[in-house]
Amino acid sequence: GKHHLSNNSLEIICAHLFEKLKMTHQPINTPILAFDIIQEFFKLIIEREKEKKLMVIEWPYRENQFQCLVDSKSINQYKANVDPKGIVILDNIIIR
Repeated sequence: GKHHLSNNSLEIICAHLFEKLKMTHQPINTPILAFDIIQEFFKLIIEREKEKKLMVIEWPYRENQFQCLVDSKSINQYKANVDPKGIVILDNIIIR
């Protein structure tokens, strides 16, 4: 089944897309607008629908594997139910 995106998931996706845009924006100091992130979000969803494979998105500011937004019990519970055609938000939230 489908799950609604939590605020944590949306924050992780937006941070991931922001960092991705920072690496590709030319010239380097060009501001990244909220609209750019929204546009990338929909591109990501369309890409995921076409490919029908597991997509992993990580919190880009995590310094080590123990620095997470959710507790390890929740992480393990989500990981136990991964849909191979879903989207995995790693810090560590799984959505399908």
